[in-house]
Amino acid sequence: MDSTRIAKFMRLADKKKIAGGEARLLLAIVARLNEYDWCGTSNAVLAQHLEVTERAITKWLSSLEDAELVTVKLNRRKHRRQIYINHPGGTPKFEPIPQEDWTEAQRKFHEVLPQRTIDAEWPDDYDIEQLIQEIKMSEFLQSAPNMSFRSFVRWYPVIIKGKYRTGTSDKISNFKQREYSGEELNSLLQSPDEIEI
Repeated sequence: MDSTRIAKFMRLADKKKIAGGEARLLLAIVARLNEYDWCGTSNAVLAQHLEVTERAITKWLSSLEDAELVTVKLNRRKHRRQIYINHPGGTPKFEPIPQEDWTEAQRKFHEVLPQRTIDAEWPDDYDIEQLIQEIKMSEFLQSAPNMSFRSFVRWYPVIIKGKYRTGTSDKISNFKQREYSGEELNSLLQSPDEIEI
């Protein structure tokens, strides 16, 4: 979050009569926003930073939610809480760049994926030809409807490593697969006679 958005956001908090501990907590949350615009810091860490109790953090966070300045969501899959800042006027949208202002890299990208919005500048140190080759080798990148040009720019370092190529992804498993000999299997399993009821 850039400084102008922080200033606008804090003016909104001031209008909603947020002061004292809530304001300090709000600044601590804003300072800890990650690149996806949410804060995952625990109450314990926030309490330690602000030198208050965890109960005070819970109370202040609830107060910020009631004032509609933050939204707290539980990510059950990752077993964590995520605190989102409610931006004044809603979440900022990125405007498409007019076609007459496109660079050569943006034009090449549009030829490959014409349905995607061109909404970001192309960095000079990125290779558009390499990105296009990776897109052509990935069914996922060709079909992901929510990925605009900005998304491809953002994820360029990961994409060019071949992570999204069709047919090259390894099966993700928490366990190593291996072959067991008959003797090993017998040692792992009990016979029905040995099972105690």
